[in-house]
Amino acid sequence: LGAAGLAVGLALKDSLSNIAAGVMLIVLRPMRDGDHVVIAGQEGIVDEIRIFQTRIRSFDERMITLPNSTITTSPIVNYSTLPNRRLEVTVGVGYGDDLKKAQQLLLQIAKDNPNLLESPAPFVQVTNLGESTVDLMLFAYATNGNFGAAKSTTLEQIRNQLLENGLNIPYPQRDLHVYHHDADGKPISDLLLKGIADDGDLSKGPPLAR
Repeated sequence: LGAAGLAVGLALKDSLSNIAAGVMLIVLRPMRDGDHVVIAGQEGIVDEIRIFQTRIRSFDERMITLPNSTITTSPIVNYSTLPNRRLEVTVGVGYGDDLKKAQQLLLQIAKDNPNLLESPAPFVQVTNLGESTVDLMLFAYATNGNFGAAKSTTLEQIRNQLLENGLNIPYPQRDLHVYHHDADGKPISDLLLKGIADDGDLSKGPPLAR
C-alpha cells in the first residue's frame, strides 16, 4: 500500500503543480489573453490560459501549449504591459568613414520616420570596435502595435541613406600575415618549394615558371 501510494503521489505531482500554477496565473495575471509574450523561448500571442496549461499562438500560426508549471518557473516577457517598445539597430561603418556624419545620419533617419516616436527621443552610441567595422547602435521607440513596421522601414532607410551618402557597409574581413623566421625577405613560394626539395619530393628539372 505504501509503494502504491508513493507511485500515485509521484504521478499526481506534475498535475498538482500545473493546477497550482494555473491558479497563480489566473489570480496574479502576469499576462492576459491577447498579450504578446515570450515564455521559455516561445514567442507569440496568448490564446487561452487554462488550469493545467496555457496556449500561445506563434506568429507563424503554430499553436504552442505550455504546462503552467513551466510558465511560473520561467521569466515572462510581456510586451503588451507597456504601450511602447525600444528598437535597437546595430550598424557597422568602415574605420575610414566619418563617424560623426554616420551618427547624425542615423539620428536624422529616426527623426524622419513617422513610425518612430519623438519622445523618448532617439539616440546613437558607439558600441564596439570590430575587426572590420566601427559598430553604432541606434536606439529609438515605437508603439507596440507599430513595432514591426517601424523596424522594417528603419532598416530600409539606413541601408539606402548610408549608400547615398558615401558611407560604406563593410563585409566581414580579416588580414592574414604569414611570417617565417628563415624567410629573409624571400617569397613564401620559394620557401615552400625549397622545403619540398629538401624532403626529396621535388624531381630535378628546370625551375618552375612564375
